[in-house]
Amino acid sequence: MKFSMHNWMRPEPLEVTVERLARYGYDAIELMGEPDKYEPEATRAILKKHGIECSGTVSLMTRDRDLTHADPKCRQATVAYLCRCLELAEALGGEVMCIVPTEVGHLQFYASAEQCWEWAVEGLKRVADTARKCKVRIGLEPLNRFETRFLNRGEQAMELARAVGEDVGVTLDTFHMNIEEDDAARTIRNAGSMLVDFHLGDSNRRPPGQGHVDWKAIFGALKGIGYDGPVASEFVNPIDYTPTARKPTVWHTEVPSIEGVPPEQLKFIMDLGSGILTAEDYDLAVKQTIEFVKGLL
Repeated sequence: MKFSMHNWMRPEPLEVTVERLARYGYDAIELMGEPDKYEPEATRAILKKHGIECSGTVSLMTRDRDLTHADPKCRQATVAYLCRCLELAEALGGEVMCIVPTEVGHLQFYASAEQCWEWAVEGLKRVADTARKCKVRIGLEPLNRFETRFLNRGEQAMELARAVGEDVGVTLDTFHMNIEEDDAARTIRNAGSMLVDFHLGDSNRRPPGQGHVDWKAIFGALKGIGYDGPVASEFVNPIDYTPTARKPTVWHTEVPSIEGVPPEQLKFIMDLGSGILTAEDYDLAVKQTIEFVKGLL
């Protein structure tokens, strides 16, 4: 397995992120899907400097990035966005791309469930054509019901992948599986060779070992199917905004403004991650994740 990590959870210069990953013994980064943010040549230089690979990219499905949107222009723009993320992965030597088909946090259907499914298949087939040209394999990721109503369980993602093309796979995430699956280990076994990417977060979305996910069963299932793809850390530690907080918090209701970070990305972090951790807390979570996982293996 290749130990990787996402970088959408804390906005900071890429070199800061990559240096941290190298310091704690990670192999790779799963780069957030913002192609305009990462110039390939400069990004390759940063990765090479610290001995970190790019395992691939992950779609960042903010406002109006949705393959099931009622507006065909929005669907077309989403296809174009996903294809650019694939091209970025190819340029950086990545092998996989995790795709969430719908806007994260949007909980209403734009049309009937059947129509949304058809739109998703239509769009993903076009994206899959680009993936084949880029030699990057797609993994469709189901999220929990509080973040989307479209794909929530592994079996749904596998069915959508089959409808798109035989080379399309799935991405599974232990945090989402803890909410939606009857048996996460069985879901992994059912995915088998369709599993192309795997995300780590405990039941409370803290680093592995800080919740109640059965990690021995999870890694036993991964070993059982012979999984050798990336295992990406995706912790989202909560920030305590109550008077019981161990130290003062910075933001309470308004989305912060950070130079060079798009407002929609900050809103994405605030809505789904509760806030932006300090460098100290982030370092600790990065370290805790890989130490726990390596201890299991």
